[in-house]
Amino acid sequence: MNEIENKIYFSDVIGYDKEKEELKEIQNFIVNLQRYEEIGARIPKGILLIGESGNGKTLMAKALSSEINIPFYSIGDELNEDTTVKSIRDVFSEARKHSPCVVFIDEIDKLDNNDSIMDSFKKKTSSVIRELLTQMDGFKTNSGIIVIATANSTLHINNSLFRSGRFDRIIEIRMPNRDERKLLFEHYSRNKNIEKGIDFNKLAIRTSGLCCADIDNVLNDAALMSIREGADVITLKNIETAIDRVMFGAIEHKLSEDTKKKIAIHEIGHAIVAIATNRKDYLNKISIVSRGQTLGFNRFSREDETEIFGFTTKNKMFNQMMIAYGGIAAEMVMLNDISSGCAQDIDEANYIAKTMIKRFGMLGITNCIDSTMLRYEDGSSQKKKRRIEKITDRLLAKALAKAVKIIKENKELFTKLYNKLIECNVIYKEEIEEVINGLPQV
Repeated sequence: MNEIENKIYFSDVIGYDKEKEELKEIQNFIVNLQRYEEIGARIPKGILLIGESGNGKTLMAKALSSEINIPFYSIGDELNEDTTVKSIRDVFSEARKHSPCVVFIDEIDKLDNNDSIMDSFKKKTSSVIRELLTQMDGFKTNSGIIVIATANSTLHINNSLFRSGRFDRIIEIRMPNRDERKLLFEHYSRNKNIEKGIDFNKLAIRTSGLCCADIDNVLNDAALMSIREGADVITLKNIETAIDRVMFGAIEHKLSEDTKKKIAIHEIGHAIVAIATNRKDYLNKISIVSRGQTLGFNRFSREDETEIFGFTTKNKMFNQMMIAYGGIAAEMVMLNDISSGCAQDIDEANYIAKTMIKRFGMLGITNCIDSTMLRYEDGSSQKKKRRIEKITDRLLAKALAKAVKIIKENKELFTKLYNKLIECNVIYKEEIEEVINGLPQV
């Protein structure tokens, strides 16, 4: 249990304007509590901040406390269930004495000691959760105590916490968008000696999928790299290398020329199919620099808002299957062989196909089936499962055949991109577009 002394304000949180507005409304509740009571409004007891780690959930909770200028009490990550229960009891006892205040619970999804989603379905409630519920139910609405909790998702959170009068409001803290990543690069580079002329907008495009903490790590890693090289400034090359290290691992592996050429064929295959299926605007980088478990990669951005929020179509998903099969198709056409490096691509294509069929019903609503149904061994569900497997196989075969056709029809573009990749090891969006613009449209 501790009261946070270091003040952090909403102005310290880069981007996330809509999310901050949600929290500012909570601030208004506390500051103007009497007004809300007079009109008969009930302010939320609990706020749940949901999102992946590294995007400032804890920072935003502290900022809310600082903006209102009220105490901030944190329930720590205790060693065992008994000490956690005691910590909850002690924190709420202190909070009642010093309201208005914030009680903060980090990673509430880990409090229940449930190791699987099925545990949540069984509605197993640990003594920790029971104590938390007792404390939250024990103070009156509009008491001035705001409970803020964080979690990566709602899957492992006990359902009883979502009942009315407990965690009434859920705010999703998403991954930063392109504009926010640009702001983060500008913010974290303020006190660093970076070479002039670096385009932060391009860096923001190239870092789609990185969280706020990742971008901080990128610039710090780039700074350490420049020191190791004995340089006076952080270069664009330092930053680009740091991005790859954060995304794919720090250790760079040396490959034989023969292996390097095979990986280049595989990666250009993905790129060719992406270009042919109108994904070239999202293709930011092709690399055959091997890091960690990654031998090579195509890096795509996901800045289409509909994609970010999970909205997609049958055609888009089929194109994604073809892109996944692009590497295999290229190996089949160019090498008359298939390598073990295709395993992950096969898994991805299978996942997309089964999601299209079983979850979204894109190949006929009668084929839609929830995976949890397959645990029953009755004849009807097993028959349906076999039918779905046949449909999946046909869909995958069709995607692979189309990917092979695209590779065969675009050998000139394939060769030019391949030669460029072999020469440079890494080619970026601008270089890819330069090659494409010099050829007839694919």
